[in-house]
Amino acid sequence: LLLAAERLIATRGFDVPSREIIAEAGHRNKSAIQYYYGSRDEMVEAIWYLHGAPVNLYRAEIVAALPPADEVTTRELIDAYLVPLARELGSYKPSYWARFNERQLLLSPLHFVADLQIELIMRDNAHPLYVLFLLYKQTEQHLTQLTREEAVHRVALTFRFIMHGLATWERDSEDESTPMIELSDFVDDLAGLAVSMLEAPSYLRASSGHGHGIGDGSFETMDG
Repeated sequence: LLLAAERLIATRGFDVPSREIIAEAGHRNKSAIQYYYGSRDEMVEAIWYLHGAPVNLYRAEIVAALPPADEVTTRELIDAYLVPLARELGSYKPSYWARFNERQLLLSPLHFVADLQIELIMRDNAHPLYVLFLLYKQTEQHLTQLTREEAVHRVALTFRFIMHGLATWERDSEDESTPMIELSDFVDDLAGLAVSMLEAPSYLRASSGHGHGIGDGSFETMDG
């Protein structure tokens, strides 16, 4: 039931009818979701735990082994986020986990970490997502070339970029007409791009007083 729900939500969105999930799973009981999980929300939570718990357990091991804050590299922080995800994707053929997360991100604000922090406080930080939250904050603090506001924005964009990239790889892996890239090669390329995004210099500091921002009226379209 969980795998059927994950697959349908990942490919069609969270509004897929419960009856279709139940039918896809081969259940005759029309109340199977309520019977096994109590509610649809609880079923979605169970889907997350199916993958999220082992992902973040592995991530916790990687984070614990990271060098001190003044020695850690951007690539090591990115790998701590990306490698556990990739390992989970590689465990399923096909995988829907990245697409499931992508669907959740589509329903979340850009700076979704603020909502995550509220949820963790409600759970007394006793949740596998706590290690992810700590990694987010560590990555933000690592970006010393940026203002705090920029760092928060940059990390949110970069981590979303990674998840959307993995979701695209999942979709392509099911399309026989698309030339496939090995997951390990794709992840290495994705990590390199993510590092470049995070390490790019501060736009605010570089453009301060020069009037080259979109918001200052100087941005022009191709039509002039």
